[in-house]
Order: sequence, then structure tokens, then C-alpha cells
Amino acid sequence: MQLSVAQAAYLANACAADDPLSVLRVLGLDVSTLQTLPPRPWADMAARTCSVSYRGRLPTDVLRAMLLRGETWDPWCPHLAYLLDEAPLSLLVLALEETSRYHDVPIKCLWRNLARLVVSCQSRRLADWPALVNAG
Repeated sequence: MQLSVAQAAYLANACAADDPLSVLRVLGLDVSTLQTLPPRPWADMAARTCSVSYRGRLPTDVLRAMLLRGETWDPWCPHLAYLLDEAPLSLLVLALEETSRYHDVPIKCLWRNLARLVVSCQSRRLADWPALVNAG
């Protein structure tokens, strides 16, 4: 995972400011063993998580397309907003990393796309993410 120290610290603080282990979670590490979490269908789990409060389920391929393009589509904006502001950030980070590997796209490109999504969905929790990505 390619994150600057400032970016990792920002995500950890946005995840849980009072949890000293949150940096491990956003880096995709098991907090008890400090090992990388085993592979799981992270993008699918993220799509299911952000669909809980809504009638329609966000398809995994649509979530991946939004992450790959940095663009959202109106019917899915509430789902993505939930993922950005309410869902566990570790799940979002792992979904980004999985999408990067699955589509052979540099993770830095997906971090920039995340910044675009943060702006378009007006995310509160990740409001400062675009400045961190553009700075580093």
C-alpha cells in the first residue's frame, strides 16, 4: 500500500481518533498479529456494506468503476456517500487496494480518484483528503 505517513495518519484519525490501533486497521493489518489481513472480496463487502440502508444494492462492478474513474452516478451517490462517511475506513482502503490489483491500476491513481469522489459526494469525514493527495 502506498500511503505517506501523513495520509495514513489522516485516515487513522478519520477512522477513530481515540483508537491507537486505527492506523493498523487502515493499513490492512490484523491488530493482534500485525500480519496482512487474508484476501477477501473487499470490494464486494464494501458494496454490500454501503447498500444496507438503501433499497437497491450497489453492484460491485459499479463500485469498482466509480473507484477506477473517480466519478459517481446519481443513483449510486447515496451509497458512495455512506461508504465515505459511515462505513469502516479500513474496508474502503482494502477495497481500493483490491481494485488496484484486480484491474492492474496504480494505487496512487485510485487515491486521486478517491479525492475526486470525496469532493463530488461532499464527504465530511474525508473532507481534507484531496489536499493530502495533491500535496503528496
